[in-house]
Amino acid sequence: MDKPRWNDVASTGGTVNTSVYKPNYFMINGLGGFDAMMDHGTMIMGMMDEVTLVRIVNAGQFSHSLHFHGNHFEVINININGNRQPAPFEQLDTINVPPMSVAEVLYTVNQTGEYPMHFHTAQSETANGVYLNGGATMIMMQ
Repeated sequence: MDKPRWNDVASTGGTVNTSVYKPNYFMINGLGGFDAMMDHGTMIMGMMDEVTLVRIVNAGQFSHSLHFHGNHFEVINININGNRQPAPFEQLDTINVPPMSVAEVLYTVNQTGEYPMHFHTAQSETANGVYLNGGATMIMMQ
């Protein structure tokens, strides 16, 4: 979200200059940082040996690399600008999702614990420059 140049201007009825976009807030499911980390609708939760489908939608204008701690995942689908890419079926802990793209991964729980999942770009981990208030959530495995 580019609060001063887009959101604040639009909320007062002004005309947004869409040629200038410098985001200063980054979110998952509309929540940032600790709010997303405590939201049960945003967390990834599971039990030992359980497989969870995680659908990642990047409706923004920048690529985002998401880094999953604790376990690797298997990429089963990547759709870029409406074009399905050959699924690599790789075991990874980080995936780059370009703008206007969807990725689907299978996250299999093979160890218990609490782990972060966060954007792997320093700017995207912030809310107006404050670290760990950006794109992050928790993986809770029992």
